[in-house]
Amino acid sequence: MEKVDLHIEKKSLFFIVVFFLFLTISYAQPALPQRTITVQSTQPIDFGIFYDTGSGGTITVDYQGNRTTTGGLIALSGSAAKPAIFEVKLCQGRNIIIDYTLTTTLSNGVGSPLTLNIGPTEKGPRGARFSVNTNCNFITTLRVGGTLHVPAGSAKGTYSGNFEMTFTQE
Repeated sequence: MEKVDLHIEKKSLFFIVVFFLFLTISYAQPALPQRTITVQSTQPIDFGIFYDTGSGGTITVDYQGNRTTTGGLIALSGSAAKPAIFEVKLCQGRNIIIDYTLTTTLSNGVGSPLTLNIGPTEKGPRGARFSVNTNCNFITTLRVGGTLHVPAGSAKGTYSGNFEMTFTQE
């Protein structure tokens, strides 16, 4: 009878060793942090409401949302100007280089298009480098201003258009 008990113990011991072997193999490595840039445009640039007294001019919104005019343009108080906002996320905490075209056009579908000069951004001009936080839950905000050129006699209305920003990681 003692021989039978010894045989059962060996089987139990073998089962325990095999069980621990599977436990050590089943562990996986933690997921690596994201290495690609994620960029989301969250707010378009908005010059607010303004009017032209007849001679044209420019209206500028800086990256902080401050608005100034030149020439015959008058900005209406009570209409808020806003910079464009991009949210940038890169978990590795690397540097990013920003690039963009310096001008684009806006149209309202009726008259001649308006020219928009892009920039600067809160991180600097075209070609500027900036660091992002290494925390994967942290989003780096990039605000972008611009200057709108309004020729005399431009058609009234709401103008719209697009501009591209390129974000390259170093």
